[in-house]
Amino acid sequence: MEKNLLYYISFFGCFLALLFSIGYKISPNQNSKKNLVSFALLLVGIFLFHNVYLFSDFFPKIPYFYLYHLPILFLFGPILSRVIYLFLEGEIPHWLRNKWNLVPFALSFLFTVYGFFDPITEKWETIQSIRAGTYLKTLPRIEILSFLGCSHLLFYILRSFLHFVRIFRFEKLVSTPSVRFLFLILGMASFGTLGGLLISFGEIRIGLSIGIFFLSAIVPTIYLIQMSYPSLFEEVKFAIQEEKKYLNSQLKNINTSDLKEHLLHLFGNQKVFLEEDLNLSNLAERMQISSHQLSEYLNTQEGKSFPNFLNYYRIEHACDLLQKNPYWPTIRIAYESGFQSKSSFHEAFRKEKGITPTEFRKKNSPL
Repeated sequence: MEKNLLYYISFFGCFLALLFSIGYKISPNQNSKKNLVSFALLLVGIFLFHNVYLFSDFFPKIPYFYLYHLPILFLFGPILSRVIYLFLEGEIPHWLRNKWNLVPFALSFLFTVYGFFDPITEKWETIQSIRAGTYLKTLPRIEILSFLGCSHLLFYILRSFLHFVRIFRFEKLVSTPSVRFLFLILGMASFGTLGGLLISFGEIRIGLSIGIFFLSAIVPTIYLIQMSYPSLFEEVKFAIQEEKKYLNSQLKNINTSDLKEHLLHLFGNQKVFLEEDLNLSNLAERMQISSHQLSEYLNTQEGKSFPNFLNYYRIEHACDLLQKNPYWPTIRIAYESGFQSKSSFHEAFRKEKGITPTEFRKKNSPL
């Protein structure tokens, strides 16, 4: 029996998927992520093998496993979503852990078992039609099950896609290669689903071509991306965490550049850090923002808490005084720099510079 190109593509994709599945399973440092990926790849391999089975000489001898791949279609959605959430967010959401997600798989399995008892002549007629790429209407339940399975998978893909679209800003999507790779993978899975939908509408030849091609291609694509970009999932995970911070941020409607300029003016020109009673609340009031917004800005944009930011300017001013006034006692330097006690001045100075004020003065005094 002559085998077409789809047979060899299916065989290649099946072989790779099963090979990678074994690789993940026997790799050292086993964890839930590797086990889940191994299982997902196993499902892909078994699913693709069905096309190899149909187009091989093996089918006429043992035709009983015809359509065994359809129930697997109902597993793809929940498993793919689990892999995505586990790798990118570190946990599986509650809705996805619910066992109700497996009910469509169970029902489709029972439906397929019923089909095992169809007359062999009827199955053979259908297979010949599929091989010829023609549309056969004798088994409408197959078309219905295929349509429901693809719709089920597409629902999970779109739900995952929309979840991450809501997280990422457009500029983040454009500027982050790892995020673009994520959407490439989801896009390939969507095109594979489109092939299944076309099959259910009778477009067997083009549907099989699209479905088998994208399902077979997604395995080596992920592998090649991981080989050339090993930190892919970690970078996407980090980007998601940053975007979630932005979504919950109180600075979304504030121009941080203007905020920075205002802050530099207050600290650089007006030297507000010299005021002993300066605190987060009255500084935020001067800047006409809330104390929460100011605290978030300092932590996320300047990388310092308010006390650390304040002490930085006070210590820099103290260093300038220590060099210009070699005979001033350190207690005077402390008060002139905005500190309320000698002990707090020494503690802040050592934390910022790693040495005491006296040691700093000795190291920087003119010869």
